[in-house]
This record gives sequence, C-alpha cells and structure tokens, in this order.
Amino acid sequence: MYATAFAATLLVLAQESPLSLRELPPLLGRQPDPAKEPAPSKLPPFRVSGRAILIRYRGARGAGPEVTRSMEEARTLAGALLVLARSTGVNFAELASKWSEDMTRRRTGGHLGTLEPRKDIPPLDRALFLHRVGAVIGPIETVEGFVIAQREPVEALGYSQIVISWSESRIPPKVPRSRAQAEAAANALAAQAIADPSRFDDLLRAESDDLGLGDVPGAQLPAVRGSLDPMVEEALLSMAVGDVAGPFELPSAFVIMRREQVEWVTLDTILVQHRGARGAPVSMVRTREEAQARAQSLLEEARKAGAAFPRLSERESDDPADRKRGGRYTYAVSTGSPAWIREAHSSIKLGEVALLSSSYGFHIVRRRELERE
Repeated sequence: MYATAFAATLLVLAQESPLSLRELPPLLGRQPDPAKEPAPSKLPPFRVSGRAILIRYRGARGAGPEVTRSMEEARTLAGALLVLARSTGVNFAELASKWSEDMTRRRTGGHLGTLEPRKDIPPLDRALFLHRVGAVIGPIETVEGFVIAQREPVEALGYSQIVISWSESRIPPKVPRSRAQAEAAANALAAQAIADPSRFDDLLRAESDDLGLGDVPGAQLPAVRGSLDPMVEEALLSMAVGDVAGPFELPSAFVIMRREQVEWVTLDTILVQHRGARGAPVSMVRTREEAQARAQSLLEEARKAGAAFPRLSERESDDPADRKRGGRYTYAVSTGSPAWIREAHSSIKLGEVALLSSSYGFHIVRRRELERE
C-alpha cells in the first residue's frame, strides 16, 4: 500500500509541479524506504533530535527579496523533496546541505540540535516528538516556510576538561593569577596535552582548577548536541575519541578538552528514596535502612515480574517520571555518567535485574535491548 501511494504521489508531482522537477533530481523510478515511513514513537520521548529542510516562499518570515516563489509553489517543491527524502538510498543530511534554505543549519546538514518539550511547542518540534526515529515527515507549515524533517537519535558528546581560571573568575584558581597568566598557563598545558595525550589525566589532577562533581576527576556528564558552547561543540564533533584540543575561552575559564567514548544503555528502573536523598521531597520520612529493606523486597518482586516490570515501576517507584513511562530510559554512558549508570552498563547482563545505589536512593534496574527512541 505504501509503495502504491508513493507512486501515486510521483504522478501528481509530475503533472502539477514541473518547476520542482526541473530543480530536483529525477523522482520517477525511485523506491520508498519503509524505515522512513511516518510512524508513532513507541514511548513519549524526553527530548528529540532531527534534521530539517526549509523551503521558503515570498512573504514568509526571514525570506529575502530573492525568494519569489508563491506559497503554493513552495508547498509543491516541499512535497517533491519529501518524496525524494523518503526514497531508498537518499541521505537526508546530504539533501539538506544542498537544498535547505535555512543557511545557518544548511552547513551542518540541517541539524536541529536537541529539542526539549515546552508549553508552546512549534509545529516542527511537535511533529518530531510524535514520530519514531528514522521517520521522514512533512511538509510541515511554519512561519518561515514549509519544512521536511527526519527524526534522528539524540547525539551525546562525552568529554573531560582541564579548567584554568583567574582570580576574578567565579571558579577560584588553585593559585592567584591574572587573566593573562591564566591564558598563558592554559596554552602551555594544551601544548603538553596535545603533544602527548597520555599525560592528560595527570595534568588534569595536578593543574585543573575544577575537578568537577563526579567520581571521575574532570569527566563531565555526556552533553546532548546543541547544549554546549558552539565553538566547543564544533571542535568536539571534529575530534576522534581520545583527541585533545584547546584551550577554549569560556566566560569564567580556559578549558582544554579530551573527547570521551559515549555508549548507550536502555534500563527499566524503580527508584526507592529515603530522607536526605538527592531529589527526595521534604515529606519523605523513610530512613535509609527502611528504603534499603523496601528496595530488597521490590527487587524480588521485580525478578518475578517479567514483562510486567513497567507496571510495577508505575505503581511503586518514587520517581514521578518513572510512574509516567514505566521506568524505561535510554542513557548516554561515558566516564562522566553517574556511577550507578556506568555499573548498570558494564555489569548487568541483558534481562538481568539488580539493585544499585546512588545519592538519589536505591535503584532496582533491569537491562533491556537498546532502544534509541
């Protein structure tokens, strides 16, 4: 059925949009890719990522005087691009790099960064949140024109950093220094670390003015694409795992960065909190010992639950987010990730249920097949 509809669309475009067909590669004879067909997301995502191709029309927001096509002509051209983008063997990023009229994103293959849900969600964001990874959707009417989009898995960047600050910075330096002295020190350290990346960890422990809050000095939480300083993010994207670059000038410090490996793990979880645990409500009266006993009891129940584990999480977890989605999450895992997530990734076998602890409380965890929704 999908292939029949695809062919019918090609015929309509051939009859009604000669302008589009003159501008684009030939459409007839192309086969649709079922993996790009619109389909709903399996789980409500916390965040999404994707790429987009924008086709402007005369009078749309941001359209310059060179844009003379009408709204209907833009809609037709976007429809032709949709057919092309859903075809087998077509790379969406390459298509966006060539055809998108959003010149800012065009150089990154139309990448939209990472999008968070918000109250007044725009049409493009809403469409990405509703569809599965891989789906090509559109044309979506926006104030800037018509958009064809493809949802992608969220990309995360793992990194460690050496921080060199100065006396007037909000990050206190280990030794008093001016900004100029901090810059000189950062340049010298970067030269050493780049020349011999194996020295990075030793230099970090000895020289960094901020070792971070995690249990691995200097390692940062994996950052989703679009959340870092653009200069830093662009550098990290160009680096291989283990590469060192910098120094980068940020508002409060100079940083030398090493890119770290990022992997992914999907877990079903139940959280049992106790008084004083991170994130626990002020109304929590359960002691740590009581929480541990409750977690041990839930662990035995979870091991027997099988496919009913998500329903157990919805009923028993102290995390409101767990109760909304059955405790299922896909986590980015790097050296900067919380220790309990790293342990779940490295030590728990597929299908196994285990009890882990962290500053948030006790986690009953089951490892699942990886889901990049």
